[in-house]
Amino acid sequence: MKRKSTIQTCNPNFKINGKLFKSLVHFNSNFKKDHLDPELVRFLTNWFNPKDYINVSTSGTTGDPKKIKILKAAMINSAKKSAQIFGLKEKDRSLLCLPVKYIAGKMMVIRSLFIGLNMCTIEPNGSPLTRNSESYDFAAMVPSQVKKTIEHLNKVKKLLIGGAPVHKSLIEIINTKSTEVYETFGMTETVSHIAIKNLSKGEKHFSAVPGATFGLKSGCLIISAPDLNKNTIVTNDIVELIDDKSFFWKGRKDSVINCGGIKYFPELLEKKVVNFKNIRFIICGIPDPILIEKIVIVFEKCVPPNVKRMFESLSRYERPKLVFTLEKFTIKNGKIDRKNIRERVLKIKNETARKRNI
Repeated sequence: MKRKSTIQTCNPNFKINGKLFKSLVHFNSNFKKDHLDPELVRFLTNWFNPKDYINVSTSGTTGDPKKIKILKAAMINSAKKSAQIFGLKEKDRSLLCLPVKYIAGKMMVIRSLFIGLNMCTIEPNGSPLTRNSESYDFAAMVPSQVKKTIEHLNKVKKLLIGGAPVHKSLIEIINTKSTEVYETFGMTETVSHIAIKNLSKGEKHFSAVPGATFGLKSGCLIISAPDLNKNTIVTNDIVELIDDKSFFWKGRKDSVINCGGIKYFPELLEKKVVNFKNIRFIICGIPDPILIEKIVIVFEKCVPPNVKRMFESLSRYERPKLVFTLEKFTIKNGKIDRKNIRERVLKIKNETARKRNI
């Protein structure tokens, strides 16, 4: 018996850059493809094919990056949750400024398509709000995009920030803006965000989206969300569980630093570092014969002149003992590749890197 295909329809109010999207046939004949991201065109074509799933590359949250199948029905369920949580309604203006190659970009498309938003597209870049004077009801960005467009943030009513932890210095600036800002936690396997934190209200912990529950396994977060993924998801994220609906995020299991028998979470240390000049950096651990691992900091391109002042909020034992520089950080699946950077630091004889004692 032939398997019945899931036929996807779109909200009649769905627009791309102000132009109604009526169907894939209408799209193919009435839209100038050379004005759109090829990944967007490819994704929409795949969305309307007879298959009930989309192939997506994972970001490595639950293990090594891989290709997985995401059910289209799960993506629609996720879009419904977004509409409910953020109060999105037909004809609202959404901004697509993330690569459609990854789940975050794909879900911005599906939210717009399902809810009936007017999706405005721009080429994914570091400063998406600086090139026009338009305003938007809803957008999603990574922290680096927010940093570079912070002076224009009031153009967006509701903003999701994901892909990396939001530094406290950025949160302080965000709270001076009129934008309602949420930090999100999620992954490909959960079809984008599975938990949110309202930064505009000063929330410190993540809360589950409707239908999701949390647990722990060896200190790592376990996620159950049957309408998004039929399997229970075991992550590499170390959290402090408040209850089955909320948690404090500490860091990644694969990046924890064991210094003198005490575990330090580099992501939490990075949040405490005062970044005066918004220079990109990470904290990591390197082998040490006495401490097991030594805490170090790695800067991209250059070391700021006020480097010691950056560590004033850190305790004596949290402070990096060495500082390194690399000409360029490696980016993988849209995120800083911590593992690669640490490996490069360990090969310090490379001419592109330098170190010095602090």
